[in-house]
Amino acid sequence: MSKQSEHEAKVWEILREMVRAGEVSLPAQQHKFAPGREWAFDFAWLNERIALEVEGMIYGRGRHVRPTGFLADAVKYNTAVVLGWRIIRVTPDDLKEDGKRVRYWIRQIHSARARLRGELS
Repeated sequence: MSKQSEHEAKVWEILREMVRAGEVSLPAQQHKFAPGREWAFDFAWLNERIALEVEGMIYGRGRHVRPTGFLADAVKYNTAVVLGWRIIRVTPDDLKEDGKRVRYWIRQIHSARARLRGELS
C-alpha cells in the first residue's frame, strides 16, 4: 500500500471511529478494482461496491486539478461506475467540523445501498 496522505489519514481515523460505533464495516484500502489497470480506490467496501476517494491538493497544483490528472480521474471514475461501483469523493473541506460531511456521505450511501438491496430481494 502506498503512503497515506494527511487527508487520507484523517478519513481513515473517521472510518475507524465509525467502525467502532458499529455504523459501517471496515473498508479495504487501496483496492485495485479494474483488472489490467493499476487504479485503486483509497477505501472500498467490496461487498457493497462502494468506494471512497479522497481528493487532496485541490487548492494547489495537485494532480487532481491539473488537466491531465482531471481527465485521467474522469476515465477512472467512469470505468468504476460501469463496473458497478458507487463512489464518494471527499475533499479537504469535507474534513472540517470533525469530518461531519464525510460521515454524512458515508451514512447516506450505505443507507441507499441497503434500501436498494431490500427492493431487489
